Amino acid sequence: MVNQAAITGGHVLQGLAYAQVRSSDVDRRLSWPHYLARAGMIETLGKVDRQDLALSFLAEASPPGILDLGAICAEIMHQVQASPELDQKTPLRTARTKLRWVALAGDQPGRVQFTIEERGLRTLRLSLDDRPPAAIAEICADIALHDWLLTSLQSLIEASDIGAVPRALVVRRFGPAIDHLLHLWMPAARIDRSVWDALERRPGMTRQWMASVNRIRDQIAAGTMAMLGQSQAGSGQS
Repeated sequence: MVNQAAITGGHVLQGLAYAQVRSSDVDRRLSWPHYLARAGMIETLGKVDRQDLALSFLAEASPPGILDLGAICAEIMHQVQASPELDQKTPLRTARTKLRWVALAGDQPGRVQFTIEERGLRTLRLSLDDRPPAAIAEICADIALHDWLLTSLQSLIEASDIGAVPRALVVRRFGPAIDHLLHLWMPAARIDRSVWDALERRPGMTRQWMASVNRIRDQIAAGTMAMLGQSQAGSGQS
């Protein structure tokens, strides 16, 4: 099992866990040194249906007793968050999202299927030939980051009570996102452009992101105009 954590922009923490699954060359279990020398590799015994294995892993409700990569990610993130080297300051509190993904070699080359499930879960099915597992994992981590950025920004806008509270308060609520999130949106900066292009067709992440950013900018512009108007009115009265 390969697992790691990364912090983006000094605030966004991600956990990553993955393994490569392949058929064993023999029909029996081998000694532990064989497996220890192949970190991140799971060897199956007997006949295994790859499609069925992939669909079972992507299923939202996983039966007990199976490999829980999500729990591994949660544990490594907890270890990072508990580190005394962090200042423990949280400028923006948002919900976590989870990306569960599989990549099948030779399965409809170029296929990218991204689905938003319930309770913060997303599933991703890829078909990318001739790429090492680490490169595929990096692609999925980048997709997960940008999905979280979009989800967090949209949630912030929904919770800002636009039209129900004074505009100055709305603008203040956008402050943490402006300071810590907006500059992190750099799709395809680290991954294959073809994968991101597929996501731009559906669900169209960048279109949704720009629509959200423009809505924030409109609120800031309107708030600025209102403040200027009040300032000019005050100057005229004096």
